[in-house]
Amino acid sequence: MYPFKWSAFSYDEWLGALDLATRWSLFDICNKAIHALTILNRSGSKSTIEKVLLAKKYKIDQWLREGYTTLVQQEELKIEDVQMLGWKTVARLFAAKWSLSVSSKCAYKCSEQLRQDAALVQAQVDTILRAERPSYAPSKFTNYITAM
Repeated sequence: MYPFKWSAFSYDEWLGALDLATRWSLFDICNKAIHALTILNRSGSKSTIEKVLLAKKYKIDQWLREGYTTLVQQEELKIEDVQMLGWKTVARLFAAKWSLSVSSKCAYKCSEQLRQDAALVQAQVDTILRAERPSYAPSKFTNYITAM
């Protein structure tokens, strides 16, 4: 592919490129689009829900992991978010939240407790991902962060 400037495209243009590259199985372009979209979204311009929905649609495990981690740690979900995510995903998220709330019993958290809580969050997110993995096939461009 010919060289081009990363900043020349907007978020929506990169999303369009990802969509077409996914349809046509152009994995190099998929990786470049995912990388560019990740950089463009570092400002947090897109919601966590949108990130999760795009991750499911385009089979981007890293975005899905980041999105679920944020949602498990988030205080509440709006009814619109629940409707977009679907009841199975929301049930898994609430089960993970409940499991975490039961495990953290002390009011004062030392640094060791915070590390344990972070590990528990990741374990709960891993459980959600394993439960949802059958809903889509593994992708050839899910490990874009380690590949670039």
